[in-house]
Amino acid sequence: MPYKIKRVWQFIIIIIAFLSILLHPFKLVVVQGTSMCPTYNNLDLLFISKMYNNLHRGDVIVFKYKNITEIKRIELIPGDACYTGYVHDDMPEHLNFYEATHVPKRLIQVKKTIIPQGYVYVLGDNSANSEDSRVIGPVPIKDIIGKAIFPRKMITYTSKF
Repeated sequence: MPYKIKRVWQFIIIIIAFLSILLHPFKLVVVQGTSMCPTYNNLDLLFISKMYNNLHRGDVIVFKYKNITEIKRIELIPGDACYTGYVHDDMPEHLNFYEATHVPKRLIQVKKTIIPQGYVYVLGDNSANSEDSRVIGPVPIKDIIGKAIFPRKMITYTSKF
């Protein structure tokens, strides 16, 4: 990347960071980990809004869980049903189903859970490497810090700035 373009990006990031401090309802967050790959990679910068009216399926949110900032996508909202169970094979594999029509007949120990009011069910885009509601359960809406403003990453942070 040519030097001048790199300097322009640095200036844009500094302005965005400065504005996010001034405009308190907005915040710049650094993605940590790979649970949201390929949408957001480790060290990507994400611009979030702390002021959001409604949460919808597909929204990317930032929330606190055990003093760790997590970034996940909302899969289920209050009132939605989640079906969980185990496939009976040589090694049981944990599965989650969101509609009764998707539940395979070979499942045993199927459990239906309704997402309670005040909670959302979140999943990481990289489901093989994500500690999400399949592990931690539904996330309280009161623990949500903000909602991603842009659907895709803005820029990747590197220590070269």
